Amino acid sequence: MASSVVTSRANTRVKQLRAAFAGQARLSGGMVAIEGDHLLREALRSGMVFKTVFVSERLELPGWVPYGVEVLRLADDVFRSVVETQSPRGLAALIVPPVREIGEITGAAAFEEGAPLILIACGLQDPGNLGTLVRSAEAFGATGVVTTPGTVSAWNQKALRASVGSIFRI
Repeated sequence: MASSVVTSRANTRVKQLRAAFAGQARLSGGMVAIEGDHLLREALRSGMVFKTVFVSERLELPGWVPYGVEVLRLADDVFRSVVETQSPRGLAALIVPPVREIGEITGAAAFEEGAPLILIACGLQDPGNLGTLVRSAEAFGATGVVTTPGTVSAWNQKALRASVGSIFRI
């Protein structure tokens, strides 16, 4: 665990986390930001690769954080300046978003128990609605969700929170 506390908002990783929360893929190095104990646990349980875990100086690092992952302790004001929530929980991470191919949801493995069930989101603009649809798709056994150009990003913070972790698995 990192022993010092990052107090600069200009720190490279802090800037990368800020860019990821803002959905700026180029500035975030293609990383996705997630926040809160529940989403981090769901991401880990779903096999997501953690790049960096950020923990507020007021919290202890949870014991379930994978060994070998970069950990940065942030001053409370720095942590609050980066995350989007009104009352941050003090835990965030940069994860490597999975790259999935259409064959994964339409291929032989998807047909093991019958025809694949695929949700196609076309032109959907409300991130909360997309997250809710992804969560519902997982509950109904969908093999995948496809978004078309013009649809809000599945990695949007509101979509992530509304999916309650389903986005990591479907």
